Amino acid sequence: ASNLHAFVLDTLLTRDDDTYEWEGALAESWKIAKDKKTFQFTLRKGLTFHDGSPITSEDIKFSFDVIFDSDYNTAHRRPYFEGIKEVKIVDERTVIFVAKTQYYKNFDQAAGLDIISKKFYGNKKNKKRFTKEIIGAGPYKLAKYERGKRYVLTKFDNWYGHKVQKTNGANYKSKKIVIKFVKESNVAMEMLKKGKLDFISMTPE
Repeated sequence: ASNLHAFVLDTLLTRDDDTYEWEGALAESWKIAKDKKTFQFTLRKGLTFHDGSPITSEDIKFSFDVIFDSDYNTAHRRPYFEGIKEVKIVDERTVIFVAKTQYYKNFDQAAGLDIISKKFYGNKKNKKRFTKEIIGAGPYKLAKYERGKRYVLTKFDNWYGHKVQKTNGANYKSKKIVIKFVKESNVAMEMLKKGKLDFISMTPE
C-alpha cells in the first residue's frame, strides 16, 4: 500500500532527492513560527484531485482530522500525529498546523501529511468504495484494481509537478505503471529475471 500511496497521493512538502531539504509540493510556501509550534502552509493555485475537484484548505484540515475519527480505519496513523493539536483554516489556500510541543518531528509530520479529498472521503455514502478507489492528487491515478493481483495506474496530466521544475517530477514520466502482488519472493525474483517485472522492493533478511 505504501508503494501505491507514493504514486497516487501527495503531500504539502517533499524532500529533495539529493539534499533531503524540504521543498514545495502541494504547498508553494510555508512558514515556521519562532516558537516552532505553528506551521503555516499556502497551497499552489489551481490544484485538483484526480476527479477534477479543487484542492482547498478544507481538504488539508479534513486529511488531518480524519486520522482521529473513529469512523475511519486510521488508528495506525494516530501515533505519528499525536504531537499536532489541530489544523486551522486561514483562507481557501492557507492553513496553520498547531503543535502541542516544540518536538522537531511535528513539522515533518505536517509537511508529509497525505492529502485526501473531503468531497469523496467525507461522504459516508462512499464508504464501500474506499477500499476499491483512491481519490488523491499525486502524479498517477488509480485506473484499475484487481483484488490480490494488481493495481494499474495512469499518469495524472493535471499534476502540478509536470510543470514545476523544482520537484521530483522527472521521476514520473511513464504513462502507465502496473503494481503486481507476488507473495513468494523467489517467484518475484524469477519474474524479474525474465523481464515480467521491472522492479521489486527488497528488504534485508
